Parts: sequence; structure tokens; C-alpha cells
Amino acid sequence: MATGVFGLNRVYKNQYQNVKSNNFASWPESGNYGYYASGSNLSTVFARLDFSNETVSDPGKYLPSGSRRFAMGVFNNSYGYVGGGDTPPNFINTNTITRLDFSTENVSLPGNNLPSAGTNAAGVSGKSYGYFAGGNYSGFVSSNIRRLDFSNETFSIPGQNIPSERHYIRSVFTDLYGYLAGGFDPGFVLTNTIPRLDFSNETVSSPGKNLPSGRSNVGPIFNNYFGYFGGGYLNGPYISNITRLDFSNETVSDPGNNLPGVRGHIAGTSSNTYGYFGGGGTPGFDSNVINRLDFSSTTLNNPGKNLPMIVVSAVGLTGGKSYTKMTKTYGYFGGGYFPVFVNTISRLDFSTDGFSNPGKNLPTVRGWTAAVSNNFYGYFGGGASPSIINTISRLDFSNETVSDPGKDLPLARYNFAGTSSNSYGYFGGGAAPGTEICTITRLDFSNETVSDPGKNLSSALQNSVTVSNSSYGYFSGGHSTISRLDFSNENVSNPGKNLSSALQTMTAVSNNSYGYFGGGYLPPYINTISRLDFSNETVSNPGKNLPVGVSRLGGTSSMFFGYFAGGQTSPTVRTASVSKIDFSTENISASPSLPSARNILTGLSNSN
Repeated sequence: MATGVFGLNRVYKNQYQNVKSNNFASWPESGNYGYYASGSNLSTVFARLDFSNETVSDPGKYLPSGSRRFAMGVFNNSYGYVGGGDTPPNFINTNTITRLDFSTENVSLPGNNLPSAGTNAAGVSGKSYGYFAGGNYSGFVSSNIRRLDFSNETFSIPGQNIPSERHYIRSVFTDLYGYLAGGFDPGFVLTNTIPRLDFSNETVSSPGKNLPSGRSNVGPIFNNYFGYFGGGYLNGPYISNITRLDFSNETVSDPGNNLPGVRGHIAGTSSNTYGYFGGGGTPGFDSNVINRLDFSSTTLNNPGKNLPMIVVSAVGLTGGKSYTKMTKTYGYFGGGYFPVFVNTISRLDFSTDGFSNPGKNLPTVRGWTAAVSNNFYGYFGGGASPSIINTISRLDFSNETVSDPGKDLPLARYNFAGTSSNSYGYFGGGAAPGTEICTITRLDFSNETVSDPGKNLSSALQNSVTVSNSSYGYFSGGHSTISRLDFSNENVSNPGKNLSSALQTMTAVSNNSYGYFGGGYLPPYINTISRLDFSNETVSNPGKNLPVGVSRLGGTSSMFFGYFAGGQTSPTVRTASVSKIDFSTENISASPSLPSARNILTGLSNSN
């Protein structure tokens, strides 16, 4: 386990302690703030935008290496990095990396800098690495990608470059891809192409969905579903257009709601709800204005809280994604059986491990359902009630109300599994009346439409469960085969790394590194936990097992723990017991029990 500047163990301990003590004041939740740094006004200030009330302040933290313009930024959940740029008085490129610690807002020089001095590259942030793509290095326009390893803050050049040399590029990104928009080629000819960087293998491709015209110096903002490029330079004039990239299908359009005036060199930062275009300007006019784009309606307004200084060509950083507050705060277990089918939803508070029944239940009694979720809603699909149903019921995480949105599965089915990407939920396999099925059905989170994309499991599969990371979902159970769903293209394949035996009625939990399959019926009832390593897809038994053999249990995962809940230990004995796996050590411990014993229950958490 890493023990360096921001080793996982230190981050984990600090976050977990603040969960236990409810001490969020001393651990500012990443995702609560956006930061604007440096720029052509030669400022050294980090200006902070509080997403909760949209106030803007100067926290008193500055670039220790002096002012810079045309710098570049990347960030993860713990730190923001400002790299390169021009330094006065002669505006010579620098290779300096400055680090902003989101937990304390301290600014420092970690000492590991860009391989060469540069400016005006696109900064793209994945889970493990930050990438500086293209840019101008000592007078030469580059196509290189320079990679910052977040685990040790060292730089390397992975050798996967963008298709052509360009600078003045800007970027948006998801958990799967980074998108690099526009810019100038070495002859200062504008380009409209949007190359895509695949974080899973670092390959770069051109999906062919480009800006409507050549453009540079746009302002980038984004949420889980769309990226927006605001303003920029267009062959002479600056423009006000806002162009939208739909992450689900990579189509590009102009929604028609534009900036109130022409502007370029804008910095952007985003919460899940709004994107904020900060500063920028045109020849003869520079700005400190912040314009807010409402992601739900694409409307634009001025909240009236502007930057404390004029900034042009600044860096925008967002404090990553919350670990505890706002995401993965609760787990929910829905439905089940004992001694009859029930509609109860039980809530697990990840900060205390305590259970409660909030009284907001499924509309009908049911078990053997499958569940998918995003950051806003959880969806329980199908199941036995005791007749087989196709209904999808929606749990609203903001108020815990449950409703049926009317978008149901094409086929009634039960005893199947669900997995989720940022954009879609996938229900795979199961049994329909009289048959087992292999179909994967997709729920589009943006509009709740349901469809069968035609990318199915290689064979019929019931008694299945899933684990997932940001790139793939894995289905197994009923037999030993593990089938992989690629979220980027929805292709399904069998990587050939399977479970050691054909387990039935087990459950599964996962974090970003590993998936854990626990319990099941072979026969007999077993307590084994098998681990799938997402980095190389190998399967092993870590030797940390459940205290008793159990099957037909439910599972859910927080950032740091997985919970194996309920189930049956014999044909006639149901249990309320909960076992917790610590993802950092893989140790198993007893956790507070469910409010009542039940099996064939389904778990999810309030984040995907």
C-alpha cells in the first residue's frame, strides 16, 4: 500500500476518522469547491468558489512559484495540480508543478515537475493519472501526452499521442475517457476535432464527432452526462456559443443557450448540478464574471458572485468527488422473503453501520430483483412477487421516496443481476417464466428509457451477481464463468479468468480495485470469498471468509467496506446477520444486523 505524499492508507484513515466522528469541518468535502488559479493578469491567487452558496473568496493560498499564464491543471480526489505556463517578466515557459491540497488548501511544490517546460496543453484527469496533452514546449507545438502518476507524483511519457500537434486545447472528461477539443496547429490554423483518450489503455482515437467549426481557447465544464465548451476564438472573432458533447453517444450540438457576450480564454469548474465559466476576455476586454450553466435545463445566468480579480487563461480545478458526504452515504436493501415476500427497504448508514427502516418501501412485495444506481436514484427491476414481474421501481436518494416511473423491463424476469456505469444501468440474465435468459437490458439514466442493445451474455445465466469498476461490469454465478461488459462500447466477452467452482445464490461487493464474490450454495452452503483483481482479471481466494456458509444474501458497498447481509444458512433458517469486509485489509468482521431476517434481498448504494 502506498505510503508517499498522499498514500492510500493515510487518505483512508483521515477520511474514515472523520466519518466516525462526523467531523466534516476538518476534512472539507472534495466536490464542495471549485478553484480558479493564475492567468494572464499574472495573479498568484487561488480563488475559491463554494458550490453550496456560490460565494467566491480568497482563501489566502498562492502559487509559491510566482504568477503564470496559460498554465494547465489536473486533479484527483485529494489534490489539484497546476503545471507549466509562462512566467514574467519575459514570459518564458516553466515546467513547475504546484500542488493544492483540497483537505487543507495548503499549496506546495512537490518537486516532481513536467519533463520539459510547456504551456497551453489540455489537462485531463483520470482516476489514477493526470495527463497533459499537446501544448507548446520551448517554442514547438507538441502532440505528446505527458502523464502524472497520482500515486507517487512522478511523470512519464506513455507514448500514446494525440493525432496531430496542437496547442490552446481544452478538455472535458468522464471516468472512462478524456475529450480534447479544438486548438491551433503549429501554423495557427484552427482545428475542430475532438480526439478521445481511453483511460483504461491510454489509446487515443478520433470518434469523428467534432466541434461545429475550428475553435480554440474554449471554457470547459462538465457533469456525468455532458461536456460543454463555452466561447472561444473562431478565425478572428471571439464567440459566445456553448457547444455540448453528449457522453452517452459522443454527439455534438449547440443547445442554443449561449454566454451573454463573446469571450475566450475562460476557466471552468463544475459541481454535479452546475458548471461555472469564470473570467476570460477578448482583445481590449478582460473579465472577472462567473456565468452559471444549469445542467438540468441548459439555462445560463449570472449568480452575481464574481471572481475577486480579473482572470484570463486561468486554470480551473474542481475538488474531486466526495468520498463520504453526498456519495455513498447509505446502502439500501430492498424486498426479500421471510416468512413471506416483503416490500421493506432497509437503510444502512455507512458512517455508523447502523440499520433503520425509513418507511419508504417498494410499491409491491417482491424478491429476486436486480438493482442499478447512479448518484441520484436507485432502481429495483423485476423480481418475483410471487408472480414474475417486469416493473422498475425508483428510489430517490434525496428524499427516499419510491415511485414507478413507468419505464419497465421488456420482459418479466427474476433471479438476475444489475451493474451500472455513469450513464446507464444494465440488467443481465435471469429467468423468465419457463426459461433462462441471457439478455442484457439497458436503462438510460438521463431519460429512464429502457432498451435491449443486443449485446448479451454468451449463455443464459440466473442466480447471478455483478461486480464493477469504472470501466467494466462482471457477471457471474450459476456457473463458474465470468462475463465482462465493457461500458465504453457495451461489448460482452469472457476474459477466461473464472471462479473456481459453479457457485449459486452468492452475492458480491466491490471497490475500484477488486470485486469480491461471497457465500453461495454448491451444495453445501459455503462461506468462501473469491476475489477478482480488476487490474489483471485474475481470480483468487484471499483466505478471509464469511463466518458461516450462507446463500441468497444481499450485498452493498461503501467506499471502504463491503457488506454481506441476510440470506439463509439452511433450507429453513433465514438470518439477519451482516458481515463486513474491510477493503484495505480484507478482514471480515460482524456488523449490526438487519432489522429482520430475510433472504433473496437486493442491495445498492446511493452512488454508482
